[in-house]
Amino acid sequence: MTAGGSGLRLSAVAWASGWPARQALLLLVRGYRLTLGKAIGGGCRFHPSCSAYAEQAIGELGALRGTALSIWRVVRCSPLTVGGVDYPPKPGRWRSSAAYDDTIHRENAA
Repeated sequence: MTAGGSGLRLSAVAWASGWPARQALLLLVRGYRLTLGKAIGGGCRFHPSCSAYAEQAIGELGALRGTALSIWRVVRCSPLTVGGVDYPPKPGRWRSSAAYDDTIHRENAA
């Protein structure tokens, strides 16, 4: 077997081993959305909402990276932020492209 195939197998094992942590975090996010989110939510400056962003980021990017991006998203959600459309980055990237950032600012300027 080639080294590349071994790396893919190791990556798949690492992803599978993170399943319990991802599911526990997703359960917490979904619990928030069903309880507190309905009571205090609705004023998010971004689309999708911060909890929907967290659910997508943790589900697609893993527990550690998804949680880090979700915390950063909540920190950015303040009255000093313009907001806009902001989806989690594609797997393998930490940020979205510069064109994506331009789109966020262009939509909010209109």
